[in-house]
Amino acid sequence: MEKPLPGAEYPTIYQKVLSQQDWNAKNTAFQQTNVHENLSLNQQGFLEGQLSYEADSLTLETVVQEVQELISRYSIYMGIPAGQTFDLENELVTHSPLLIPDGSTSISNYFSIIEVIKETDDWEYFKDEFRNPQIYLKQKTIEGQQFLGPDLIFDFDETNRVIKISGNWLPKAFKPENEIYSKTDATAITYRILLDETGKDFWERKHTWNFRKVFILAADNEENRICECWQLVTMISDRELFYIYIDTQTGEIIRQYRRWVMF
Repeated sequence: MEKPLPGAEYPTIYQKVLSQQDWNAKNTAFQQTNVHENLSLNQQGFLEGQLSYEADSLTLETVVQEVQELISRYSIYMGIPAGQTFDLENELVTHSPLLIPDGSTSISNYFSIIEVIKETDDWEYFKDEFRNPQIYLKQKTIEGQQFLGPDLIFDFDETNRVIKISGNWLPKAFKPENEIYSKTDATAITYRILLDETGKDFWERKHTWNFRKVFILAADNEENRICECWQLVTMISDRELFYIYIDTQTGEIIRQYRRWVMF
């Protein structure tokens, strides 16, 4: 039986370039709030630019204070939903050069690592690796549902005592009441993909899947779409996971990839 089409309000679309009229209106409101001459709105209407900070050294307290002040003043221009609160010590993350495989850790842990190294003779060797951290605030939810979304980025330049701001969150999304493509539909699609990808018939193996429903950000040249997807994850070999995201409303494969498992 032919599937129905999704409603006209789906998916949520954010244009990468606002109309001049919409941008002018947003910029007029922004200028009434802005207190830093090197901050402005980009073509999509989100905050970007840089500002200086006064602290002599970069510490956990400095990072939290500076980011909190920016969020308090500019949250609407960062795309942060109204009423959002943060535990910034744990929700702000950065990359530690001493962690493997991807080095991602909370800033609380990051500065704890620095304090430990400073107590050893290795600090002089490692200190340059810890200068100028790029700090992320990841958007993990939207409309109360898990979201594989964008990041706000705060580049701290400790030498020049400057923070560069880029990236954004997205404040709203349309959440469908029901799925048009069910878990069963998504599983059948995935079996076909895996047969093409690996040459193996996982249907005959009576394979099991790890399911969850998430929002995911899909982008093309002109717009960002927020799509609701079934996320299917499974082991396809002893050391390899397969991820696929299938739109619950259209059946479109939004994203797929493999990831090696570290033991």
